[in-house]
Amino acid sequence: MMSIKSFIFIQLMGINKKQQIKLAASGKHLDVDEARKRMRSMHGFFGLFEKPRPDITITEDELDGIYCYHAKPQGPTNKVILYLHGGGYVLGLQDSAPYYRYFIAELAHLAKAAIFAPEYRLGPENPHPAAVDDAYKCYLALLARGIKPNSIFISGDSAGGGLTLALLMKIRDEGTPLPKGALPISPWADLALTGESMKSRAGMEILLTEAGLSDMADYFLNGQTPTDPYASPYYGTFEGLPPLMILVGGREVLYDDTIRVAEKAKAAGVDVTVDIDEDMFHIYPAFGGIFKNGQDATNRMVAFMEKHSE
Repeated sequence: MMSIKSFIFIQLMGINKKQQIKLAASGKHLDVDEARKRMRSMHGFFGLFEKPRPDITITEDELDGIYCYHAKPQGPTNKVILYLHGGGYVLGLQDSAPYYRYFIAELAHLAKAAIFAPEYRLGPENPHPAAVDDAYKCYLALLARGIKPNSIFISGDSAGGGLTLALLMKIRDEGTPLPKGALPISPWADLALTGESMKSRAGMEILLTEAGLSDMADYFLNGQTPTDPYASPYYGTFEGLPPLMILVGGREVLYDDTIRVAEKAKAAGVDVTVDIDEDMFHIYPAFGGIFKNGQDATNRMVAFMEKHSE
């Protein structure tokens, strides 16, 4: 039986999706300022249901001058997670603050890990490659703090999931020691939007629309090619990357981004775990306070990190 919380969540997401469809049908494009205001309002409401654990301390911090949340579990930890937020490269950490504060606190507790979630630069004010440059600076800053690369995992959701993959490629390409592993959640890995699921699963998707994603990609790329691997890692090479766990819901327009990335990574010899919940929607693991499937997925993420920390 669906809970009241999950029912309200799905209804609100449906309203948001209808607004995106109506906007596209009128020939108008996404208004970034309006989208940021709407996201802050919506997540303020979600904050009533998803509150950070009281046993996790979340403070403001910075990595090489880049603002971030820093979640610290009680007791010692030998794991650090660099968590890259989603938002289509135009919506920020603060626009979805209650959602991210809940999720990184939950993940910090279950994984017994310190988590840094940076507010990387966004389009249209700071188009590509600002996001991947900032993510790389944050990774270098963790190393500069004396944190060993084999104790670091990188994760992120949606655009942050794609950025996770792009960051791994940049770390490798720069000759910097790679982290222990990475866990992209519903990664947006193809800003050219060529996945077949973009259309075949559009009716099942409750969060995203092709038109909305297209507008976000345009703001982020600012005329640059969508097939640049640091923007769309699907078009990159995966040789030499660390173990990956990629999570996706079956009701996603970005479903094929996960499947195609996983296929390319496996062909390149990467240790890849693909975690699919056919009944769930985009970035569902982060909504564990509303859906049990999300909590279960977070536990599987923790198991992956524990396995690769041995």
